[in-house]
Amino acid sequence: MRNQRLIATIILVMIQTIFCGCSLLIYNAIDHSADISEATVYPQTIYPRIHRQICIDLLLKTDTAERPEFSIDIVGLGQNVQFFPYTTAQGQKRYCIYFTLNPGIKPGRYKIPIQVTFANTPSLHTKADIHIEDHQYLYESDIQAQQIQFDDINQKSWVKSNGVEFLDNGKNAFQQWLNLLAGAQRTIYLQTHYLVDDGQTAPLIEMLKNKAAQGVEVKLIITRYTQMIKSSQAYQDLQKHGVDVILKGDLGLPRSVDKVNSPWYKKMQDNYLLYKSLPQDNPFRRWEEERGKGEIMIDYATHEKMLIVDGQKAIVGGRNITESYFFWWKDLDILLSGPIVTELDKVFRQNWLTFGGEQLRNRTSDIESIPHGVPAKLVHSQPWNGTYTNLDELVSVCNMAKSKIYLTSQYLSLPLKLQKALATAAHKGVDVRILTNSYETGQELAMSLCHYISLNYYRELLASGVRIYEYGCDPNLKQKPYYHSKQFIIDGNLVAVGSYNLSLRSAYLESEIMVYLADKSIAQGREKLFLEEIDLNAREIFFSDLAYKEEIFGTFMNLARIFEILY
Repeated sequence: MRNQRLIATIILVMIQTIFCGCSLLIYNAIDHSADISEATVYPQTIYPRIHRQICIDLLLKTDTAERPEFSIDIVGLGQNVQFFPYTTAQGQKRYCIYFTLNPGIKPGRYKIPIQVTFANTPSLHTKADIHIEDHQYLYESDIQAQQIQFDDINQKSWVKSNGVEFLDNGKNAFQQWLNLLAGAQRTIYLQTHYLVDDGQTAPLIEMLKNKAAQGVEVKLIITRYTQMIKSSQAYQDLQKHGVDVILKGDLGLPRSVDKVNSPWYKKMQDNYLLYKSLPQDNPFRRWEEERGKGEIMIDYATHEKMLIVDGQKAIVGGRNITESYFFWWKDLDILLSGPIVTELDKVFRQNWLTFGGEQLRNRTSDIESIPHGVPAKLVHSQPWNGTYTNLDELVSVCNMAKSKIYLTSQYLSLPLKLQKALATAAHKGVDVRILTNSYETGQELAMSLCHYISLNYYRELLASGVRIYEYGCDPNLKQKPYYHSKQFIIDGNLVAVGSYNLSLRSAYLESEIMVYLADKSIAQGREKLFLEEIDLNAREIFFSDLAYKEEIFGTFMNLARIFEILY
């Protein structure tokens, strides 16, 4: 019996050993399978004089929960290698490897070996293709484009001999607005997205009333739905005091639309699927169905911001008339004099007529040229007329750029043709930089929704070599310096300021106005201020930063896609 038990015990131990061995093999085969399917480099083409960090984005497919160890040979390329896992906005698990670039690196293609090891599985190997350039690609088309730009300055679309003053400081800008209105003798033409009649900008509203009482012709165009949200009674009070007001803009699909050729139609359709899920008794849904359009979309809108006084001086820029724009947000207007004001005056008159007003009498006197003034060009886009001139103009100047493109915008929602133009320029070695809002400053507007919208565009921009900067602030500030300036600086030769955001709405839905200035001293001065701004108040965002943001904000980024066309 003992022998039988001993034999049984030995057999049991043997079976357990075999079973455990098989289990171990199965465990290793199932739990420790791994594969590297992608190794993407950001940016794709690296210019040491422009770029400071290289990021390698790895898609590592594995069934094990073990933490992988990475080793990478970057001898001569850079230093301070770091890595971390993250989850993309689409829920995909990836790994980001990044290091600081050696500015003295020689141009060429480098195959960088990467090894990934686990405790219980063979090592994985791949190579990252690093492309280093030290000069710009020179195309004949670039030279021709620059010549076209130079020739265009002499065309009739450019108006010479104009005065310009940049109103960066909000308090100073407020005083200039007040002074300009106070000096009005005959006409005040004002178009804005909205205005508020209380707070620190109340004196501007009072000045409009006072001037109307003095017999000055005061005409105001504002956007209906924005005004109704911000200050629904302000325009009625202005009307009572003799100010002529036109409210323009509505919710809903335009009455006629080319569903085949319109570049924004499908985008809007996709974004507004949310509204189709609303309950039948929802007031917004009922209102839309009663109109009989059957689809929920946002109509064309007016977004220009301009003030023209007596046809002699004008202010154009990004500020609406409420205290945040002047007293704690970061924004930009320009004060103009000279013949370009006549062009602005024409635009307002046409808008007034288009939106239902009467034909305005010409009560202005001739405008004198400003000695030693600068060439200026007014670019006005009205999508309802099929004119996307601000988008086309910006794409054109980006295509012409030889060395630098510096752009500012409150958020990024890029039309494809603009995104391609910026990517192409960066790939050729043009130093393309965009300054926009951070999560912290974005708290001023819709709980940083605009920042989440922008994040969805960072990946492709960073891949192409575009540099992105976020305006920062102390997160504990009650009133945060939301970045609202719209300014384009090209090659230290050309500057544009106005209402145009780097967005789908500005491109395809909203009327916008920009003033281009062709003056090297002005452009170089603005360039200097831009660089100082990003050094003092902004932070450059690398792909490693985006990976972290996707991990933290992925859900909000996906939500932002739904509401993107609203902003």
